[in-house]
Amino acid sequence: MGSLVGRDGDLARSSAVLDDALAGTAGLVLLVGEAGVGKTTTLRALTGMATQRGFTCATGGCAEGVTGTSFAPFRAMFRRLAGAYDLRLVTAAIDASPAAALLFPAGLRSSSPSAASPDAGELYEAVLEVVAALAEECPLLIALEDLHWADRSTLELLSFVARNLASERAVLAGTVRTEDVAPDAPTGRTIAELGRLGLTTRLDLYGLDVASLRQLVADAGDPLDADVVEALHERTDGNPFYALELVAAGASGAGPLPPSVTDAVEIRLETLSVDDLEVVRAAAVAGSLVPSALAALLGRPEHDVESSLRAAVVAGVLVAEPETGELAFRHALVREVAYAGLLSSERRRLHQAVASQIEAAGGTDASVLAHHYAAAQRHADALRTSIAAARDAAGAYGSVDAVGHYSRAVAAWNIVPPADRPAALRLDDLLQEAMICAVNVGTVDEGAAFGSRLLDGLDPAVEPERWALSAARQAELRWELGDASGSEALLDRAGHHLEGRPDCVARVRVLERRAFQSVLTLRREEGLALAREALDVARRVGDPEAVVVALNRVALAATAVGEREGQALLHEAFEEAWRARLPHEMTRAAVNLLLLLHTGCRLSDATASGERVLAAADDLAVGPTSRAALTGLYARALVDCGEWDRADDLVAGIRLPNAQRLRSYVAIAVAEFATARGDIELARRMLAESRFDLVTVIALRRAFLEAELALAGGEPHVARSVADEYLPIAELLLDSSHARFSAVALRSLTKGDAVAANDYFEAARRRADAVAAAPAGAPLDQAAWLACAAASRASVVGEPSSPLWHEAATRFGEQGLVVRRGWAQLEEATAIVEEGGGRENAAALAADVHAFARRLGAVPLASAVESLVRRARLDIPGIERLAEGDLGLSPREAEVLRLVADGRTNREIADELFISVKTASVHVSHILRKVGATSRGEAAAIAHREGLVTGA
Repeated sequence: MGSLVGRDGDLARSSAVLDDALAGTAGLVLLVGEAGVGKTTTLRALTGMATQRGFTCATGGCAEGVTGTSFAPFRAMFRRLAGAYDLRLVTAAIDASPAAALLFPAGLRSSSPSAASPDAGELYEAVLEVVAALAEECPLLIALEDLHWADRSTLELLSFVARNLASERAVLAGTVRTEDVAPDAPTGRTIAELGRLGLTTRLDLYGLDVASLRQLVADAGDPLDADVVEALHERTDGNPFYALELVAAGASGAGPLPPSVTDAVEIRLETLSVDDLEVVRAAAVAGSLVPSALAALLGRPEHDVESSLRAAVVAGVLVAEPETGELAFRHALVREVAYAGLLSSERRRLHQAVASQIEAAGGTDASVLAHHYAAAQRHADALRTSIAAARDAAGAYGSVDAVGHYSRAVAAWNIVPPADRPAALRLDDLLQEAMICAVNVGTVDEGAAFGSRLLDGLDPAVEPERWALSAARQAELRWELGDASGSEALLDRAGHHLEGRPDCVARVRVLERRAFQSVLTLRREEGLALAREALDVARRVGDPEAVVVALNRVALAATAVGEREGQALLHEAFEEAWRARLPHEMTRAAVNLLLLLHTGCRLSDATASGERVLAAADDLAVGPTSRAALTGLYARALVDCGEWDRADDLVAGIRLPNAQRLRSYVAIAVAEFATARGDIELARRMLAESRFDLVTVIALRRAFLEAELALAGGEPHVARSVADEYLPIAELLLDSSHARFSAVALRSLTKGDAVAANDYFEAARRRADAVAAAPAGAPLDQAAWLACAAASRASVVGEPSSPLWHEAATRFGEQGLVVRRGWAQLEEATAIVEEGGGRENAAALAADVHAFARRLGAVPLASAVESLVRRARLDIPGIERLAEGDLGLSPREAEVLRLVADGRTNREIADELFISVKTASVHVSHILRKVGATSRGEAAAIAHREGLVTGA
């Protein structure tokens, strides 16, 4: 296949993505640029390369305003994909993942698809599984064009699939028009997030240079003089589509040139006859180029319409697909200009005709009808079909597009005369429905907008309980959006309107929200009192859901103030929700329970509860998104206590959810496991996915893992910076967070920094005493972490640390933290060697840790033991020790270590050795790991001790 003009570099990068996919690493290619710059042409070239390599390729496109169908480009892509693979293979893939059948042609479904969960997780996972199954049979390229017009459900599905592709022989590709994407809009945010994924290759396409533009014009059959090409380039900035349109409009002539690409397209359209242009503009409205449909729409003979379409192809307005013969607009800009050329009355008439045609044919897609009725200004029909589209989208697969349909329905409500509105439906009912839908699919800002309008429309004097209940929901949304004062004001008003109504569900909801916000603003005793009051009211009312909600809140408030009852109450909330068949509340209680047990280092309880939680999730058919979070939290406990086979089974089967809060739970679990196994690339990728800092416990775990990775990578200054940032936050919690961050901070210090070491340790001891004084007592792992901090302090100030590391290892072991015990034992063996203690003891300890690490698959721990054995020249079977003066470094690494010992920075090392700063940093990280040092100062001391550096 010939090279695309001016895009050799872009195609080379795309080719590398295809090669990686063939080797078992999935990829995503984003082609980004202005209209007409060549995104679609480049995508076709990519598709051509993929076809040559044996890929099966399928394309789906988004279109501005043509339909409101959720997942529209995926539906189109799967329709084409179904024809490209063996039909039996496609049917088998769908049967194995039946929720995906919703996006395939109906004829391929062996049975009616079941409804997916409200969070759409079942559908997303099913699509991923179908893609994986088909890619296993034959490598697969999925191309989605014009993502700047994508419906929000498409963006969510694309984001989910991209996040969870790994070793599949699959490539996703998409085109994005930059001028149609606002950075703060859903599309802009999604594209930005996709661009940060490790599998993404982003190609920013710009205009061609003069030489490439000259070749493009010549290849099109219009060779021009050099000065004309120069002028053309200056006018168009090398935009290929604009340039070719100008050429077609007479760029080489003496007359005035069209000032914009829109004007140039209009000139092309004006070459058509009136009748031919009518057909083209009708197609721009209908989104269809099927002659029979257009003939019926316009009331013209089908052969006349075919003749007009043929004329449009000749004029370069339409193009025919080489393989299928299907007609399409030559460029999306052509369709846009054709549509814009219609008079408003023509648009309304055509949209009305399209809607009537769909309904007469028995069309059931309410979203398409709603779009056309709205454009036709048939407000009553638009209201009716928008409500139907919202309910279809929310009920069938939890599509986020349901919120948009509700928004259009609410906007149309006041325009429609009361007699023409749906019977037995009030605006406040519609708003409440819309608000709950928005909350369910995670669009908090839109949910708050619905909630505000709902409260404005309700009369608290007439319906005080309904108003207060809605206000409590709205207060939760305002809090999520960062409006704490607005949330408090709503709760105060709700409490006022409930005066004289002590026992009702609305009061429970108001009290539990106030309790939650009191706890988070450090008014913990007040929060506990409010939560207990909510529970008393809930039990008097006898509403099962209200009881569970209140139990959850009392448990968290009790935990925050250090009361012992928190864990028992969470167990009770979980069991009550399970018995009452309340999956949402059961999930919330289970999440809090697993977090609390893990944070308190009650690992045996956490693992037992994890099994029970997953059983409950199966029993209540909890959706995959919530189940992924529950699985991740359970897996963390299994990792810490060394049950890695079970953890591996669980982690291998979970996907990263789209919801940021739940994604953080899963990502942290995977990151912690990946770090323990030595997959640092995966760990860092997962850390990038866990950015939800409102969950304090998870934010602290993420920060702690970042600090540990920085220490392992030879960046103690980064670890200390992270510790300093999060120690004040850890000061607010009654767990071992402060002790853990103090231990990290102490390990980041260089030997001799006694002042900082003593300051960190004294602060850790004071906080540990305060935590231990709480009613619930100290967390089970606090003493172990405090022993780590004491050992690190001793090492920094030059005191013996091996007894303290022995204490830390013993305490970790007593709590079942076997991996942490292994690291503490390694530190103990290292300290024994450095303190000149019994080498036999150090060797025996190292041998035990090494055997444990090898058995478990803890590669970093095993490697660290081997490094100690080599450099300390211990006698352990199976590990070769180094000769005298040998640190196991390459010549380049030895050279870098000499410069480190000389006190050089990475920048100075890079300048000295003529390498990049990044390369210098990587060398230093490798050296620290090989010589078993935790800091540059420690590495320098080892270099001096081994005679690698001479002099003082």
